[in-house]
Amino acid sequence: MKRDVDLSRAILAFVEEHCPPEGGLKERLEFEGYDYATIVAHAELLIEEHLLDGRVIKGLGAPPHVFVIKLTSSGHDALAAIRDDTVWQRAKKSALEHAVPLTVGALVALIKAELRARLGLDLG
Repeated sequence: MKRDVDLSRAILAFVEEHCPPEGGLKERLEFEGYDYATIVAHAELLIEEHLLDGRVIKGLGAPPHVFVIKLTSSGHDALAAIRDDTVWQRAKKSALEHAVPLTVGALVALIKAELRARLGLDLG
């Protein structure tokens, strides 16, 4: 499977929109153009990156299923940084131009670095 940062971004936005304050996503993650196995694999990556709180259940002979509890604090921060489409596209282009891996974490770091540079901040 090839990582798709646009799908990862869509998953984060979906969870933010559909997850109640007490947690426990009630709706199945579904996105046009993606099969459920690919969506689960990307949700699992987001869980591993600590952007989502959740679990992937894998059983013998059964397809994996993901249970999303909520966005983590880091997930909220990441989504805030990548929400704007123009900023998102610019970060993806910059990552490709500089051979930076296309991960949500790397793109968030690029966006934050650009923001610090624009504001003249040196936050170490």
